[in-house]
Amino acid sequence: MLLFIIANLIALPASYFIVSGFLKNFAYRVDLNPGDLFPGSLVVLIIVGTVACSKTLMAAMSNPIETIQHE
Repeated sequence: MLLFIIANLIALPASYFIVSGFLKNFAYRVDLNPGDLFPGSLVVLIIVGTVACSKTLMAAMSNPIETIQHE
């Protein structure tokens, strides 16, 4: 989760400035609020949490002897 937070701290301001600069080139102006980018990062947080939980459960339920035999 720490890496996710660091990635968001880097990506959200950068994407805000890039998208707002892109939207300024249109004849009909669209205002971009900083809160418009948070639903996307919430979806990514849910995906990251689901993948991390599923991988943790798979590792916890696996038999260590079978893992060692395959190595």
